[in-house]
Amino acid sequence: MNHSQTVVQQRQKEGKALKNFLIASLVGSLSFHAAVMALQVSDRGGNLPIDPTEEEMEVVVEEASPEQPLQEQIAEIEPPSETDVPDVPEEVAFAPEVAPPQPLVPESPTPLEKGEDAPSDQPGTDPAAAQPMTNNAGDTSLKVGGGPIFKPFGLGSGFGNATRPTGFNPLGVPTGDLQGKPSGDPQGKPGGVSNGTGTATRSEPSAVPPAVSPAKSKEPVCVSCPKPKYQGREASPRVEMKIQPDGSVQVRLRKSSGNPDLDRQTLETMSKWRFDPQSIPEGGVKKRVRVTYEEEGSITQRQNEQRRRREAERQQVAEQEQQRREAQRQRQQPTTAVETPAKPAPAPAAAPTLVETPPVEPVAPLPEVVPAPVEPPPEPVEAAPPEPAPIEAAPPEPAPAPVAEPLPAENAPLPASDQ
Repeated sequence: MNHSQTVVQQRQKEGKALKNFLIASLVGSLSFHAAVMALQVSDRGGNLPIDPTEEEMEVVVEEASPEQPLQEQIAEIEPPSETDVPDVPEEVAFAPEVAPPQPLVPESPTPLEKGEDAPSDQPGTDPAAAQPMTNNAGDTSLKVGGGPIFKPFGLGSGFGNATRPTGFNPLGVPTGDLQGKPSGDPQGKPGGVSNGTGTATRSEPSAVPPAVSPAKSKEPVCVSCPKPKYQGREASPRVEMKIQPDGSVQVRLRKSSGNPDLDRQTLETMSKWRFDPQSIPEGGVKKRVRVTYEEEGSITQRQNEQRRRREAERQQVAEQEQQRREAQRQRQQPTTAVETPAKPAPAPAAAPTLVETPPVEPVAPLPEVVPAPVEPPPEPVEAAPPEPAPIEAAPPEPAPAPVAEPLPAENAPLPASDQ
């Protein structure tokens, strides 16, 4: 009984230890794999710029068509058929015989004997022509041989020196005042304002919206980019390419094609690519490349062509939308800009320059100018006083009431008359 209990306890201990070992192994394995994956992700990112909207670049590898030997087709030259050609007499032109020139002086070195001139059919020449010709510039005389003269009446032309100048009148008389005198005030002083101020009107430049310049391509320029060889199997591996600032390339397989040999050849070929360092931004750039192996006329090729066509249309629509947004943003910008004119700095006072005047001869006294009589100004005319305004007449007073006269008294004594 004791022995069986001991065995059971031992089994329990071993089971617990195995469980602890498995748990520890699982935790350690997970931690190790997580650390390795984090290290790879951090190393893969690096400091290279990544554009999330950038589409991957595609390299198409097709089967090379067998080269057909060039067959040289040599056209047989057929001999011309013999036809009856009528005999046409050909006219042959002969060049006229040119008589050799006769020398004026005989070539024989022996001196000529004195004798008469050879007879000639031409009229006799002037005896002065046979006389020796002398040159005025020297003592050397030119002699003429005694042969016959062919053109005794020839004409010659020459140039001479005029004794008087041509084109001017030697008897001309100069015109003008020979004793002319300078005019002006010899004691004049320079005038002008050294610290003058002025005003200027500046016209506002017409607001013209700037033209939208095409965006500069940021694609690296490839110098040497050979394509992999077709292996007789259609596939499409995905590669991640890091272009260094010096133009070299580091490649890494991002998605396998299922054929290890094809993947290895793709990586080896693309690692030999070289780019222009001047077209690569500072720090390098990363590209995603899709290498497509396809066969001419296959279903895969047709599907890939349709996919490329859709991607090209999508990219064209995106570019048009971007251009439309850019044009709209340019229109929304203010068309006029307010510019504050800068205050002009005061110009430094210019020192008056003294002009040295040459001594002037005394000027003859000018005739006195009699001033014209000045008319006295007209006397001011006194203005007439304004007429008084009419005064309204006062209303008429009411007439007094008539007073009754007293009646004469009856039997009034008459006045006595002087008789």
